[in-house]
Amino acid sequence: MERFKKAMDKARAERSKGGSDILLMDKISVANDSVGGQNQYTNAVSAVESSQSSVPFTQTRNVKVSQKSLRRNNVISGIGPGLVMDAYKILRTNTMQLLQAHQWHSLAITSTRPGEGKTLTAINLAISMAMMSSNTVLLVDMDLRKPTVHKYLDINPKKAGLSDYLFNESLELKNMLVNLSGISNLVVLPGHKGISNSSEMMLAPRMAKLLEELRRRYPSSLIIFDLPPLLSADDALAFSKYVDAYLMVVEEGKAQEEDLKRARTILNQVNLIGTILNKSKEATTGDYYV
Repeated sequence: MERFKKAMDKARAERSKGGSDILLMDKISVANDSVGGQNQYTNAVSAVESSQSSVPFTQTRNVKVSQKSLRRNNVISGIGPGLVMDAYKILRTNTMQLLQAHQWHSLAITSTRPGEGKTLTAINLAISMAMMSSNTVLLVDMDLRKPTVHKYLDINPKKAGLSDYLFNESLELKNMLVNLSGISNLVVLPGHKGISNSSEMMLAPRMAKLLEELRRRYPSSLIIFDLPPLLSADDALAFSKYVDAYLMVVEEGKAQEEDLKRARTILNQVNLIGTILNKSKEATTGDYYV
């Protein structure tokens, strides 16, 4: 816990020099509190999008999204260049370096409690990675209790989402996958209705079949899962066998020390590659806060 506090202090110091509000602060892993034996704070580096052509999506539903809605919901593809976009590029670069170093292809985003910004972080990180990657990035709303990715992106699941797929074997995955206009290389598997027995469904054979099909369809793609908060249900832990690494979102001023200790204990057997400080209340070089 002391190391987490030191990372928070270092993040604030960096931000006071003109840094961003979204920081991948602390390289941590289960076995030895480090990834690859390293225990230093990750220095953010600038990223340059590679030239790419859009991936042709022939088996997904193409949806035109409103830039006004994206901007209203703080989605970076609607906001455009600026401090927020730059902050997510830094987060993207740090995250991709760690994933590539370990040849990991799946990443779960979670938080301690609801309202800390995990879903928006998952969406914006997926979009920023899709901007850089020549392969498809897949964003999956795995918050089965309270799916909200489709609301942020202003898309209609058409009465069928991930939870519907889990309970209805006649539904085909291809009919639920969405490609958003103007966001190249990003495919979204939205949720629909919330379900109460989500942790049981995480371990159901239908879930295993879903993930197997996703990996078969997108063998070289990065898959980002938006998971429920750690302290609201055991879903994030139940899902751990399907994912390579985790990122935890922490809202400054909201997350309690005891909650952070409990969250760290829960994630003690997974690859927790970093913590994201979100919704900072300190002054920055701009007037926009995530």
